[in-house]
Amino acid sequence: MANSLANTSGLMLALDVPDALLAENIVANNAKFIDAIKLGTMILTSPTGGFQVISRLKKYKIPILIDSKLKDVPHVLLSTAKSYVAHGANAITCWADIGPDAIKFLIDNLKDQIEIVVLTALTSLPYDNIESLAKKNILTSVSCGCKYIQVPGNFPELIKWARKNIPKEVMILSCGVGAQGGIIGEAIKCGAGYEIIGRKLLDSFDDDEMTMKFNNAYKVIHEAI
Repeated sequence: MANSLANTSGLMLALDVPDALLAENIVANNAKFIDAIKLGTMILTSPTGGFQVISRLKKYKIPILIDSKLKDVPHVLLSTAKSYVAHGANAITCWADIGPDAIKFLIDNLKDQIEIVVLTALTSLPYDNIESLAKKNILTSVSCGCKYIQVPGNFPELIKWARKNIPKEVMILSCGVGAQGGIIGEAIKCGAGYEIIGRKLLDSFDDDEMTMKFNNAYKVIHEAI
């Protein structure tokens, strides 16, 4: 699949800005430091953003993950996923608790169209609150044939557990880096394929300073790889 998440690893930029022009400017100036892009509801629902941002960013040939957080009945999941395919997304997210049948349904019906990243846990809850369910979600997702799972980067012990208990070809994407406690480079060292770095960690009113921050984060992550 073109622009597959599996083709690379490293720094995934969470492009949490409201404006499509600003988003494209950030990517244009720093594309060599960005291994993948995550777009969330902030930019997709913004009056100055919208789904057209996907096509604007496609020319940089960087995998684009839509953090759609799908959670619904199977036929609605599928029709929504296909709309993201039509907009040019390379991957989408869904929650593990849609259940194994729905996960398998999505994977089986979207082969060679779009990749599915299954979300296993929130980054905002205490580890003791999420550990048991997260481990169950990880194993369930993998048993359904999922090749990409999200495991919070602010819980490195959970990443280590996942890496020991799932096939090596299953890629882990880790968010929760920065304000939520995850340290840049640590999730990769524990076995993740991508660290999702929030744009705020790299923010600056000065383009050169922002590029320096991208460079530093990229270097730390790729040294960890």
